Amino acid sequence: MNDIKKTENYLKNLNINLNPQQDQRICDNLHKILKELKESKNQPAAKTQPHIWRKTMKSKITKFTAAALIIIALIIGIRQLGAPFDANQAYAGVVDLMKQARTFSCTNIDEMIKSDGQKLTYEDVYYFKEPDLERYESRTYLGEELHKELIVITDYTYYQKLILDGIKKQAEFQERFEPYIVDSATGELERKNIENSFIYNLRDRIIRLGERAAVEDLGVVELEGRSVRKLQATGELYNTIVWIDMQTNLPRQIEIQATCDDFRQLYLYQSIQIDEELDDELFSMAVPEDYLLEVTRGNWTIEKMEIVAKMIFLHRLCCMYANEFRGQWPDDLTDLVPSNLKSNEVLQTILAPAGHPEGKPLIKYQNKGSGGREPRVILYEVFDQWPDNGAMVLCFSTGEPQLITDQKEFEELIK
Repeated sequence: MNDIKKTENYLKNLNINLNPQQDQRICDNLHKILKELKESKNQPAAKTQPHIWRKTMKSKITKFTAAALIIIALIIGIRQLGAPFDANQAYAGVVDLMKQARTFSCTNIDEMIKSDGQKLTYEDVYYFKEPDLERYESRTYLGEELHKELIVITDYTYYQKLILDGIKKQAEFQERFEPYIVDSATGELERKNIENSFIYNLRDRIIRLGERAAVEDLGVVELEGRSVRKLQATGELYNTIVWIDMQTNLPRQIEIQATCDDFRQLYLYQSIQIDEELDDELFSMAVPEDYLLEVTRGNWTIEKMEIVAKMIFLHRLCCMYANEFRGQWPDDLTDLVPSNLKSNEVLQTILAPAGHPEGKPLIKYQNKGSGGREPRVILYEVFDQWPDNGAMVLCFSTGEPQLITDQKEFEELIK
């Protein structure tokens, strides 16, 4: 029995209240999709061709019919050019839809068990809204007690940033924040905007975690009252589990589990929302009444802001390295090549002054920890003579660069 006939029979057996016209419309569109798939066999590579599902969604088919087609294809496995439409293809389709998102939000839960048996939980919540708004919430719990709370709201049009410390009830409003970001492919600096921000690109990175391994279909389950399809990709160090909404074909939750016994760690991305309306109040620069406000006007020099961008980027790569290698931080920044940076030349460009990739490094890395323990100061500015305006350091505990104006304090920090 061919795929069309199987699908038509499946539709007839489904317990769905459709009238004959709707039933026939779905079958007609399945005929059309399969015909286009077969015709695409001799067309150029997928990079230059519109994705078949995207073409379907842009056609005059009703939203209900389009959603039904996607769900049916996921459940019964329509054959595409002789190959089954399997879990790997479903995963790839999710990536395609995520790339088109204009709004995005998710919650990341990272749990670790300390040597004394106490649970340490990091909760990060990410939002972005095109064309220029972003919000990041970070909370740390020791056991059940809230230990740290930080909220950062960013407007890339005006280069404004509001930082709220929920524990100290302090607010910092930056009228001109550091405007640079590092291009990971070249190591060069470029102007910061929402499209090259960490949160904007997070939606692609989290779903690609399972692309390194074959994806297994674990069937349909319930998640927060919704029917979702559960997929699992098993890797050497981590297992990635994805829950895909059966109505939207978008991920609702992603879990990454360490597979080794000696390093217990869990990353959980929950409440994923793509192209759903986000309240403008989430991105408001209004300061809560009970917070003490400090206004800063970006008085760092251009050179300092360039170093800041490089330090933030390197710190992020070190965190990624530690996640990949069971909590062990790199002994040297060259350890980031090639897993996190494509070449030593790119690393050299990052460390050198902006615009002078062959220049003497401005940043030094140190790891004084052992057995996965994070050092206090991991990155600091290097110089021949103490700068009049101070020197930059970056501590693991905050992940934020600091300008140290006192030389003795600086020397004490980097010991």
